Amino acid sequence: MQEAFVNINNIPTKVVTVGRWITEKPEKDEDKIILIIPGNPGVTGFYKKFMQILYEKHQCPVWIISHTGHDRNRQKAIEGLFPRPLGLEEQVKQKITFIEEYVPQNANLHIIAHSIGGYMTLELLKEPKIEKRIAQTYLLFPTIEDMIGTTNGKFLYNYIRHIVSVVVFLAWFFTILPKIVSVNLLKFYMFLVNMPANTRDPVMTLIHPKILEQVFYLAYRELEQVNERDNENIKKICTGSIFCMEKMMVGIIRIVAIILRKIFHKSMQRCQSMNILLFFMKMKK
Repeated sequence: MQEAFVNINNIPTKVVTVGRWITEKPEKDEDKIILIIPGNPGVTGFYKKFMQILYEKHQCPVWIISHTGHDRNRQKAIEGLFPRPLGLEEQVKQKITFIEEYVPQNANLHIIAHSIGGYMTLELLKEPKIEKRIAQTYLLFPTIEDMIGTTNGKFLYNYIRHIVSVVVFLAWFFTILPKIVSVNLLKFYMFLVNMPANTRDPVMTLIHPKILEQVFYLAYRELEQVNERDNENIKKICTGSIFCMEKMMVGIIRIVAIILRKIFHKSMQRCQSMNILLFFMKMKK
């Protein structure tokens, strides 16, 4: 696994790869590449285990590009100021530039997008020069409509919005604590809420005032802009949907599947797992 900050549109952006680095030449003419576009926060560390699993299964390069500004820039060789807060359009532009500059023209590109990454992927597919280069897209828990109408969206907009400055200040205070103190505080919190131990480093990355400013800025742009589902765009590229979830959710998903069938006139599949809760849209160009 390799990781570094890469200048994309003159802004340092975190990239992590398994298999081969983005500037290495492919071993064969048609190189299959899996590119992950994260949710918000776009901290790459949350996806490393997932990347490793994908690589072991498919034996092809697996890349992830963070949302610009969502990972700490520790690479002094890259010049430039810490990026100002970037909204949805700017983050999509970063992904377009990355694909144009680093994904080979003849690559068999598969995009896996999580949460708001699903919305960004739909925007990518509106660009003809990008759409023709994508073999398949997979949207995991896609947030593509009515974000402000959700329970979390309402809570974020009506309550958290007013105390963002307090949250950012607390993050700053956390960063100036001795490392042994901050690490143990985080370990204790993770124990209380039963968080996986392998998420400690990504959470440590997230608890930083500059990163939280980026995360909140993007979140509120999402609430403002992700309203109506882009049915026309989805109809052009959707080949079906797969729903995986806990048994207690099966009744709900049946209702959702019926609605989607009526909208998109596509066949739906459903699979059950005791350990997975997943809304998955499989799409192609």
